[in-house]
Amino acid sequence: MPGAQRSFGEELKHLRLEKNLGLRELAKMIPISPAYLIDIEKNNRIPSSEVIEKIAKALGCNPDEL
Repeated sequence: MPGAQRSFGEELKHLRLEKNLGLRELAKMIPISPAYLIDIEKNNRIPSSEVIEKIAKALGCNPDEL
């Protein structure tokens, strides 16, 4: 949908796939468990600001992009 804003989890998944990173690969880079990362992508868990910063660094983006 044009103009539709993605949720945090949807944006995270979009950026991860754009970078051709698998769930386990990204989880290992942060480091968090793949299960926790799946929960974040499905919007079942809200990560701490520290985890958001680590995710952004691993994806090479600004935390505000997420």
